[in-house]
Amino acid sequence: MTIAIAAALALAGCQSQEGPVIATAEQPNAGPSAPGTTAPATQEPKPLSDYDKALRYTRCMTDNGAPHADPVVGEPLLTHLNVVDLNGEVVSGDMMERRRESHEKCKKYLPATWPVKIDPKEVARSALFSKCMDEQDVGFPMVGKDGMIAEPTDGKYERTPEYRAAESKCRRYYDDGANNQPENR
Repeated sequence: MTIAIAAALALAGCQSQEGPVIATAEQPNAGPSAPGTTAPATQEPKPLSDYDKALRYTRCMTDNGAPHADPVVGEPLLTHLNVVDLNGEVVSGDMMERRRESHEKCKKYLPATWPVKIDPKEVARSALFSKCMDEQDVGFPMVGKDGMIAEPTDGKYERTPEYRAAESKCRRYYDDGANNQPENR
């Protein structure tokens, strides 16, 4: 009986005006369209999440000789800019060079920002500094209500003259003895 059903379905497919549609890896929507109709639109690939991008980055770095742990949302993302390794040890000059070389190959995978959880005590301690930096309009990342900060992954914003001038102006608000010295006021 199963053979009869299969034969009937095959025969029905042969009598169709359109003919059977055969998909291949090269052409997932292969097959003719009926006259006057358009082929079904192919779906755009779903954009990668920031986690998926960061995971691709860390795996690429590891594959290129600069070992990186998989990213953890809420913890800082290890990039080529970090001077410590996975165990908290200071990175040697050779490893820093490998990180820089690997980063050039892998930076295309980095998300623009990475969510880092900030200790509430740190948020309170640096509130005046953060407010001052925000008033300087230099793109300083602010802590959200969830205690997370969208930390830029490239670090470029911290190296601009505008950012450094704002940081110098606001440093006095940060609760650190060295920042309360006369030269930092």
